[in-house]
This record gives sequence, structure tokens and C-alpha cells, in this order.
Amino acid sequence: MAHLWLPSGEKWLPTSLIRDVLVLHSNPLQLAEPNGSGEGIFLMRSIPSDSGAGREIWVLIPSPHTRVRVNGAATAAMHVLTDRDEIRIGYETIFFSTERLVQLVPFPEPAPVLCARCNLPIAPGSPAVCCPNSNCAVWHHQSGDYPCWTYHTACAMCGRETDLASSYQWTPEEC
Repeated sequence: MAHLWLPSGEKWLPTSLIRDVLVLHSNPLQLAEPNGSGEGIFLMRSIPSDSGAGREIWVLIPSPHTRVRVNGAATAAMHVLTDRDEIRIGYETIFFSTERLVQLVPFPEPAPVLCARCNLPIAPGSPAVCCPNSNCAVWHHQSGDYPCWTYHTACAMCGRETDLASSYQWTPEEC
């Protein structure tokens, strides 16, 4: 699930984008549900039908009276957000991220998919992990018989850390 990194004193706090449409307001900086005023910066989610594995697209749409910059460039119209985008509203800075946390879930697909590590089918409903790296998102078994996700310290495809208790791999402090 995509999230925004919002400033909180000296720290950055991840705030999950749990609705399909949200509004970002400044003075004070806050994320809220749309209230019909048309003011603020609208964030809208689109999930393409061929996306698979939880991929989603987020679009930023500023209201006409809101000045916003994405990665330093002024944005007056719709802007498709990408992982680690810097969003500036006046003097406030936030970051957008598509990175997800590791989750062990019953495999949701109606048909088996091949595990990225062992290349055997992952049966629907069996314990599995989808790589949380938004550019990877491949599936691995994760059970007593097939501990494919945690078998190695890195994802079979992208090198993402495979600790089941890991937190986000990137934070704004790295900027």
C-alpha cells in the first residue's frame, strides 16, 4: 500500500493511503477525506486491471489555488506519482512512496503462479509473500515445507531484504 512520509518534529512518519481519494491540506499539513470544498491537493488511486500483486497508480491533482512542486518542478495539472517523489506545498515537504511492508498472506490468485525462488507452483490459499518492492512484486512460497521467501536474505528477483519483521527499506532521512 502506498504511503506518504509526513514530517513530525525531527522524524518522518509513514501515513498509509487507505482510501481511493484523499485531500492534502496545508496550514497545518494534514491528510483528509474530500469535503466538497475543492481546495487542497487531491490524491487519487487507480489500480490497473493488469496490475497484479497489488500494484497501484497514484495521481496528484492540485486545486487551482494551490501551489505544489513535485521533485522541484511546478505542477499545475495532474501528475502521476512515482516511488520516492518529493512533494512541496509552500514550505512543507513530504514524500510519496510505493514501498510496502512484508506480509505473509494466503496466496490470492485464482490460478497457481510459479514461485520466484523454487519455480514450483504456489497453490491458491497457501502461505506466500509478494515482494514488497513495487518494481518487483513477485511471489514466493513461505511455509514450513517451502520457506522460499526467507530461504535467502534477499528476494530471488530484486535483492529486497527477506526478513519477515523488516520495516521500510527507504526513509526520507536518506535524501
